[in-house]
Amino acid sequence: MSTYFEEQQANRERAKRSFNEFLNCFMEADSEFRGVIGKDIITLMALKANTDEEFNKSFNDAFELMKMLSELRFNVAERL
Repeated sequence: MSTYFEEQQANRERAKRSFNEFLNCFMEADSEFRGVIGKDIITLMALKANTDEEFNKSFNDAFELMKMLSELRFNVAERL
């Protein structure tokens, strides 16, 4: 039987893989579809974020980071 820590670590690894897959799709999309993908993820997460303040802050921080990374990637691509 696994321990609480092992279960949480396995959950963390699944979350990282899923988020990495989402981020790859988000970064590969052109600007129009980034907006659509962003709206999709916000819609999917809105109910949870509305009921959990800590999650809401974490979610907003993560989404802001994704936007900054996307803008950075775009700026670097323009310079090349």
